[in-house]
Amino acid sequence: PDMSTAGQVVVPKLRFAEFEGDWVEKRLGEITDVTSSKRVYLSDYVESGIPFFRGKEISEMEKGIIPDDILYISQQAYEKFRDEYGAPQSGDILITAVGTLANIFRVRENQEFYFKDGNLIWLRDVHPHSEFLEVCLKYNKRAILLSAIGSSQKALTIVELKKLKLAFPSPPEQKKIAAFLGVVDGKLAALREKEAALTRFKTGLMQALFSQTLRFTRDDEGLHATGSSAGPNAYPDWEEKRLEQIATEKFSNGVFNDPKKIGSGYRLINVKNMYSKGTIDPDSLSRLEIESDEFYKNQASYGDIFFTRSSLVREGIAHSNVLLEAADDITFDGHLIRLRPNIDEAVPLFLYYLLSTDQMRRQFVARGKTGTMTTIGQADIASVLAPIPHLEEQQKIADALSAMDAKIAAVGEQITRLDSFKNGLFQQMFV
Repeated sequence: PDMSTAGQVVVPKLRFAEFEGDWVEKRLGEITDVTSSKRVYLSDYVESGIPFFRGKEISEMEKGIIPDDILYISQQAYEKFRDEYGAPQSGDILITAVGTLANIFRVRENQEFYFKDGNLIWLRDVHPHSEFLEVCLKYNKRAILLSAIGSSQKALTIVELKKLKLAFPSPPEQKKIAAFLGVVDGKLAALREKEAALTRFKTGLMQALFSQTLRFTRDDEGLHATGSSAGPNAYPDWEEKRLEQIATEKFSNGVFNDPKKIGSGYRLINVKNMYSKGTIDPDSLSRLEIESDEFYKNQASYGDIFFTRSSLVREGIAHSNVLLEAADDITFDGHLIRLRPNIDEAVPLFLYYLLSTDQMRRQFVARGKTGTMTTIGQADIASVLAPIPHLEEQQKIADALSAMDAKIAAVGEQITRLDSFKNGLFQQMFV
């Protein structure tokens, strides 16, 4: 609908049956006091107390995640700040104004926290239902972002936000909409926390497995702590080998990626595929037209490991990924280095997990040569030392971590579906 003048009446497409009548449009400045957080600097942080919120915390809290690295100030320091500048009350809303724009967070009941920088916009004395205004602002996030000013770094302003026009139903309808969407948000928050918990568990499991604090045995899928009696079913000690010792051929770079020849031809593994979520997805690969003899010289096979050669930051070199599909039309980019492992000695999926550990990453980064960019060569990667267990133990480690990844991915898919459902509701329930 045309929403050009304040006071205009509108109705949504999807509505609870017991409500009728028009929604009335109002400017944000009419229904709340739009101000900003105060730029007050404190450095006396304590181990526990009143949480300190910045834009980063607001961004995470909007998703229902409580950050685990929040800073705290003492109750005494908080009370001094509150008495001098005021502090958010239950129902007040905070919006990130700079950087990651328009993350929105409503203060819950009995939730005290301190916020100091001027990069948050503070909506005070929200009437009559702050829960509805919170979801209404999220629905209108695009309009909020369009009001931002600046070129290199966009920023929201109090003046422009006061002009923002929003449509409001009666207070009872506001309350019902907010409660319904609050249930959906609660389920999303629970799923995100489950995803975060599984990710933390996987991180701890990786640390235990690759430090050999936990070991698999031959007879079953169970784990035992190092030092406990594993008996005759114990696997042999891990061997330290240079990566070149588990390769079947020399490390190599791939084909020249000519931008003019992209779009048809052979499937191409390139740098961006090193950073994909999970192993290399053959269906997501771009295509490159090259001569057949060049392709056959650089054909990718099941189990091949690829590393990035260069990065603008030192820590970015030698990021790796693995191809786990036997295909006859895949090649790889010349900005990558290939390790072709001997699959009689090394399980490719095990190597995929091993190469992402801090123990391995430190070795790669230490070998980088920095000029305009940081680069790493084939010989540098080939000389890196890797702890290699028995082939069967490698497979059990790979299977355990892969199962964790599958659980995390399943929860991620649930989040995506529910988020999509919620966005669909937004489109139907608001105007």
